[in-house]
Amino acid sequence: KEILGWFDPLKHKAEINAEAAKTWIGKGAQPSNRVAKLLFAQTNDSFFEKYIEKTSRTRTTRNPETAS
Repeated sequence: KEILGWFDPLKHKAEINAEAAKTWIGKGAQPSNRVAKLLFAQTNDSFFEKYIEKTSRTRTTRNPETAS
C-alpha cells in the first residue's frame, strides 16, 4: 500500500507526490475529478488537466410551476 499524499479540506492544504501519481496513472489508475484538480493546482502540469471533467452550470428554478 502506497500513500501518495494527503488533503485537509478544512485548511485547504494538500501535499501530493505528483511523480508517484503520474506513475500510477500511467499504469491505468483513474484519478477522481477532485484529485485531478488538486494535482493540477499543485503542479500546473497539463498531464493532470486532461482528467478534469468539464462541466457547465445551468440555472434552474426550485418550483417550475411558479416560474414565468
